[in-house]
Amino acid sequence: MIYKNTIRQIRGSLGRFLAIFAIVALGVGFFAGLRVSEEAFRKTGEEYFEELKLYDFRLVSTLGLTEQDVTEILKLSEVEHAAGSVSSDVIIRDLDGSNGVLHTHSVISGINCLDVKAGRLPAAADECVLDARKYSEDKIGGYLELSSENSEETFSRFKYDKYKVVGIVNSPYYANFERGSSSLGAVAGFAYLTPEGYTVDYYTEIFLRLKQRHTLYSEEEKAYSEACEPVLEERLSECAANRYEELKEELKKELLSSLPPATEESLGQGMPEVTIPDGMLPEPSVYVLGRSTNVGYVGLENDSGIVSGISKVFPVFFFIVAALVCVTTMTRMVEEQRVQNGTLKALGYSDLAIAGQYLFYSGSASFSGCVAGFFVGSRYLPMVIWEIYHIMYTIERPIVYLLDFKLFAFCTILFLIAALGATWFAAAGDLREAAAELIRPKAPQPGKRVFLERIDVIWKHLKFLHKVSIRNIFLFKKRMFMMIVGVGGCTALLLTGFGIRDSIQPIVDYQYNEIHVYDLAVSFLEPQSPEAQERFLANHATDIGNYSFAHTETMELMTNGSSDSVLLVAAKELGPTLIRLQNGSESYDWPKKDEVILDYRLARANDISIGDVVEFRDSEFHTLTLKVVGIFDNYIRDYAYICEETYETQLETELEINTAYMNLSEGTDATEAVSKLLGDDAVASVDATEDQIEMIGNMLSSLDYVILIVLVCAGALAFIVIYNLTNISIRERIREIATIKVLGFYEGETAAYVFRENLILTLISSLAGLPMGVALHRYVMAQIKIKSMYFGHRILPMSYVWAPVITFLFAVLVDIFMYFSLKKINMTESLKSID
Repeated sequence: MIYKNTIRQIRGSLGRFLAIFAIVALGVGFFAGLRVSEEAFRKTGEEYFEELKLYDFRLVSTLGLTEQDVTEILKLSEVEHAAGSVSSDVIIRDLDGSNGVLHTHSVISGINCLDVKAGRLPAAADECVLDARKYSEDKIGGYLELSSENSEETFSRFKYDKYKVVGIVNSPYYANFERGSSSLGAVAGFAYLTPEGYTVDYYTEIFLRLKQRHTLYSEEEKAYSEACEPVLEERLSECAANRYEELKEELKKELLSSLPPATEESLGQGMPEVTIPDGMLPEPSVYVLGRSTNVGYVGLENDSGIVSGISKVFPVFFFIVAALVCVTTMTRMVEEQRVQNGTLKALGYSDLAIAGQYLFYSGSASFSGCVAGFFVGSRYLPMVIWEIYHIMYTIERPIVYLLDFKLFAFCTILFLIAALGATWFAAAGDLREAAAELIRPKAPQPGKRVFLERIDVIWKHLKFLHKVSIRNIFLFKKRMFMMIVGVGGCTALLLTGFGIRDSIQPIVDYQYNEIHVYDLAVSFLEPQSPEAQERFLANHATDIGNYSFAHTETMELMTNGSSDSVLLVAAKELGPTLIRLQNGSESYDWPKKDEVILDYRLARANDISIGDVVEFRDSEFHTLTLKVVGIFDNYIRDYAYICEETYETQLETELEINTAYMNLSEGTDATEAVSKLLGDDAVASVDATEDQIEMIGNMLSSLDYVILIVLVCAGALAFIVIYNLTNISIRERIREIATIKVLGFYEGETAAYVFRENLILTLISSLAGLPMGVALHRYVMAQIKIKSMYFGHRILPMSYVWAPVITFLFAVLVDIFMYFSLKKINMTESLKSID
């Protein structure tokens, strides 16, 4: 009978049952989906990197490497496979007539395999494949043409002047959008040739994979790599020393062959001694570079941790609200069935048997919510977020579907404890009473004066029903507390969602209207002498307003064994009409000798403060050691600014001007100006600010999915909480509502009397949720750390308006929905008394 009665209760109060189910499903789905996302992302990355056999180490020697060196490396017990590779940066002539810089590599077997998106891999020496992120399929069948602006040394490395494009590919070596650095200028993408496409008789690097495989980014993987590194460095040093001796002997023979023919007298004195001039053959430097120096590989580890950080705080709202929903729902259910419970107790049923009805009710709702939330959240939330990550990564694989049953057990136990504990708390109080007391209806709560009654100026002007509503709000404190927590949490989530949008969407405007205020950045094919600069300015005098020449070079900021890619800008000075270096209202002067100014994201990510000394390394492993004298606001890409003297003294070379920043003169058409500049033989490429705004704006628009997820979950939370409380309120006061209907209140007046309290509580709760939302937004934005981008934590004034307004609209929607329940109240049945 108890079992049948419990089933009837579920059917008869399906709305309450579904409220518990929905709030638990939301909480578990959101929590499980976010928690499993990090592991799912890393598992997807692991399968991608293992499928395409991303290298474990890259070995580099300044004197090059040979096939014999590859053999020596393979003799090491921990090396599974090694292969020599040739790479070279080259300037290419694009279809639109502009020049660009590409990294080129030789296709190697068994390591860094290519993911073909269209076409095929190169087979002949004059064939190549191109970067799928830079080029589309229509490039297949065309030619990659080497620009005439390349140096003779660069031309000498390539067998042909042009290569037929036979495919478009992604490479695990370039897993994200970054394409590294080059001394030739900004790198547009990459290309792969066959080894026969090059003319060099040595390798520029050796890639290798180790025998032991460990979980991606695990401590075991890092420890194993660290243990192998010294062994590899020792063997590579031996190889480099041997090659140095070989090259030295070859050089001596060349020098000897250039000497005058030996005479009979000189032969009698023995063979002449050949001395190699200083600097002609410098001793080699070697570098053992692990995966931690690969930007795409490291970036995936950092970015996958973002959702894990967010998952630590969002589900807290759902857990608290789920517990409150259970407490309120089950308390009301126990009170409604007080007489029935007294009857059951009088018939001899135990307290546990009677409470078991309610425990099964809340437990089944919570458990089914856990099951639905876990499977739906684990499946779809990571999938949506993974689509967002395609902004930054070229890992074109579906997300690996993971089910963490330990997490399921944790969520189930947590929510069942909350639900069952709340239910027992609600039922135990009544069941402690005697059966005779339970059979009698519970006395209503006594009315109390509220603080507003003490303010006569306000209170005496209120209508009677308004006074009743205000007293009811403060009489039912449990309901008020739940509204403030639940509905306030909804407002906080909404404000967080809007805040994410406010922090992300405007960064393009901030970057290009407040910081980089130049119109064009022009890259040159060759270093510009003072005479060349004058010619350039004269050729474009009508288009150029204010300008400044600089040297730009992508370098690596070296910190704690890892690196961060940064664009180093060296110049005499770049004025505020082109670039503004400021931190809030504070502006920085151009750095002096041995000083550097970094952007905020770079400093924060590497725990750098003003006064710290940092080290930069270029593509040829030259280093700069600089003191940080300023940290400036910046949002897109990482920058470091130094003066001309710093560059020249530390690198012992003359500063090579390869970039011009400029504003167009008033009335100049930007499109025409760019076209003229690209037609200049000295110009390699032109980056227009307008194009950057459009490109990055389109890229960031995908992050709207995150905002949508937050807003939908917040809205669902608000609807469930307000619906549940309204439903309970109506059931609690059904005799009161029936009475005022009997007294002649119209349906609209009755609805206004009932729903007025909800709307007032919603307003109070929404306002209370705003400070919660500010704190939550700051936390979330601190977790969103994307390489080369900084979002800050801005919330626009209108977001403070929209968050409570939307919450209020949900309350109105619930009231409209519940209006029909009010119309169905049977006055005769409701006014019956058990007495």
